[in-house]
Amino acid sequence: MQHHNWGLGMRTMKTALAIWLAFWVCDLLQFQNSALAAITTIVAVQPSLKGSMTTIKNQLIATSFGCCLAIIVAYYFHGSYTAIAVSAVLAIMLCVQLNLKESIVLLLVTIILIGQTPLENFTTAIVQRVSMILIGLLIGFGLNFFVRPQHRHRLLEHIDALRGDFEQLYRDCAEDLRRTEHLDKKVVQEQVMALRDQIQEVRNIYKLSVDSRLGYDETQARDELYLARRTINALASNLERLVEIHRSIVLSPRLENCDVVRELVYQYLMEVLYNHQRIYEDLLFDKPLTEEMMHAFDCRAIQVEQEMLQVLKAADDLLPLHYWNITVEAERIMYKTWNLSRLKRQIHGEMVDAEEVEELYRLQ
Repeated sequence: MQHHNWGLGMRTMKTALAIWLAFWVCDLLQFQNSALAAITTIVAVQPSLKGSMTTIKNQLIATSFGCCLAIIVAYYFHGSYTAIAVSAVLAIMLCVQLNLKESIVLLLVTIILIGQTPLENFTTAIVQRVSMILIGLLIGFGLNFFVRPQHRHRLLEHIDALRGDFEQLYRDCAEDLRRTEHLDKKVVQEQVMALRDQIQEVRNIYKLSVDSRLGYDETQARDELYLARRTINALASNLERLVEIHRSIVLSPRLENCDVVRELVYQYLMEVLYNHQRIYEDLLFDKPLTEEMMHAFDCRAIQVEQEMLQVLKAADDLLPLHYWNITVEAERIMYKTWNLSRLKRQIHGEMVDAEEVEELYRLQ
């Protein structure tokens, strides 16, 4: 059964609290029509701290211009509908030119509410409404600052789902070595495209995680976020290698004298898949991972290489090279993934050989 959380996350709770605080502060200050402050807080509570800061900056720029227009409309045109509409057009044009498109909605709300301010107690009303905008922005940013947006759990969940879908496609492609008929090319392409979309979605969540840390330097940091970025990049790279593997599987010869090598390559692909699963369990869930696993794989890779060379020497044509290409690409997937475990060890302060470190950064 699919689990639904109905959107009841931290951002939802912060938005509700921000609205309540906006009304409460405006009541304390005895402001009229405090809805403007509540509306502003909704805009200010962004999914990342950097997003909140950018929103506040853009809203202040746009609102300053909007207030000037609205004051002119209210004072000289007495809240004329036509004047408000013309002001809205000018405001939208300005936001588009200054790349402040996200500020358009609040800017228009400001123009409408201030533009219809009655001339009685005009100054007081204008000060109150501008103050409500500032109150809303400060409350929204303050909540995001003191209760920082947290995306780590969500990021790990999406990486785990992504690697699970990748491994399923990997298994399906490998099974083509045993099938009488290959997977439909269009189906494989659709699954690859879906995985690429997933990769982009995970990268967006990673970006939110980075933007929620003030002063975070991606080029210098060597922490869990750095490992997450490398993990996402590894999955993206390995997906392209899987595409090449399946292409070679489709082109590989199916003659009877190739049955042995086909089974050999299939078993090799299954070993890579098994190791891939174990490594990601270590990366995401801290399940124990030993060096012996990689040593065993190294020995197996050498054995497969020697057997493949014997097959190629005995071949009358170059078609068996497709089997060789399958093993080469699978080996690259394996080492790319294994280097992530080396990176994790290094981040956690474990000693990694200098040669391992050089290989780590070269392949990542």
